Amino acid sequence: MSAWGPCERLHVLIPKFKEPVYLLCLFLLLSITLPISVLVPGKWAIPFFGICGLAYSGIFPCLLGMTGKLYSEKTGTALGIIATGAGLGSMAIPWLMSFISQITTLQTGFLSFEIFVILCLFLLSIHFKNLKIRFGSEPR
Repeated sequence: MSAWGPCERLHVLIPKFKEPVYLLCLFLLLSITLPISVLVPGKWAIPFFGICGLAYSGIFPCLLGMTGKLYSEKTGTALGIIATGAGLGSMAIPWLMSFISQITTLQTGFLSFEIFVILCLFLLSIHFKNLKIRFGSEPR
């Protein structure tokens, strides 16, 4: 058995869930580990930042997959809007966090991103049932 043994078995678990469940789990994981990683002192924060990175890495591909399925008749336009929003967000959010950090403290600057994560989690949870029905994963 290799060091990647548990990860190799994820192919059994992954097909059982749909994109809305992925997104909800990733935003939940992010909303929990982000404040912990900022507030925990020293080297204890490193694993929590790693878990934050794991959650971040799955959100954008999941959004692209959902967009392609939800707007199959205008996929190019929908994906273009998502890509433009991602580019603008990758410029604006770090600047905003830096601005907040300069006015207050570094911790407050990092935690300001938590507001965006909580907002996304709230919006996703509002539309979760509708998304589950559209993706065909309604519980039996």
